[in-house]
Amino acid sequence: MRPISLDIGMSGGSASAVGILLTGRSLVMEVAREQLRALAAVPWHGRIEGPRGAGKHLAAGLVHSLSRRVSRPFVRQSMSALVRGLEFGRLFGWSRGGFTGAVRDVPGVLEEANQGTLFLDEIAWARRRVQGALLQLLEDGEVVRIGERRARKLDVRFLFGTNVDLDAEAAAGRFPADLLDRMGALVVRMPALKDHIEDLPELVDTILPSLAAEIGIPPRAIAPADVDRLMAYSWPGNVRQLQNALKVYLTVNAWPPVLSGAELGEREVLLRALADARGNKRKVARRFGVTPRTLYRRLERAGLADR
Repeated sequence: MRPISLDIGMSGGSASAVGILLTGRSLVMEVAREQLRALAAVPWHGRIEGPRGAGKHLAAGLVHSLSRRVSRPFVRQSMSALVRGLEFGRLFGWSRGGFTGAVRDVPGVLEEANQGTLFLDEIAWARRRVQGALLQLLEDGEVVRIGERRARKLDVRFLFGTNVDLDAEAAAGRFPADLLDRMGALVVRMPALKDHIEDLPELVDTILPSLAAEIGIPPRAIAPADVDRLMAYSWPGNVRQLQNALKVYLTVNAWPPVLSGAELGEREVLLRALADARGNKRKVARRFGVTPRTLYRRLERAGLADR
């Protein structure tokens, strides 16, 4: 596996987060990394496709870090997070007096990303009016704030993220083909975790220490049987779901119900917390953020008052 050298500090992501993309010796991950390198080496717009939780925003940050724009802004905006009716303001900005309540000039994310990289995630969520405005922007490279007539010239490198097949959407008439053409022909496809499940043990070794450091505890070892269980799961939420599962494991020393096959009851949680604290109930109370009296009532209800 050829290493990637980069300055993570300029990528818009932490070293541990971007490190996820550098992890794994599977063929599909090596192909994805080669595609990311190729995309970073050119100045053109591109797409990053893949299922939810596969790390598309991390990939965009990595492309920016490896590009000539590394010293310029990296801005991320999810189209699904834009409030209906306020999309234009967030994207294009507004001028003082441009509408009721506009008391000052505010640049949009497009201007924030000037001379840098803008990752527009979930681009398929863009509504028709926004699609038309983006098409115009990609054609002439100019934005006009709400309430102004003056066009502002921008130099932005666009990366578009999506978890749907935009080519198929355009062919079916559900996404404008002319906008798709302007978005560029360069496409990186981030694989689902199930398609490189052999990388999971290495991913766990990468993610677990970082999560443990966030909450100030030493990494907890994972039994080989648990690793087998993790590798047998289909991971519909991909790497993001794996991260969340590891957070649960670090917090309560148990796997989420979807992995354990049964919901974790209060008695089991308390038993494991008592075992971790070697029976020190004050430690357990501090861990759950409750008073010793409240903890005792919970222990009594679970039949563990004498533990």
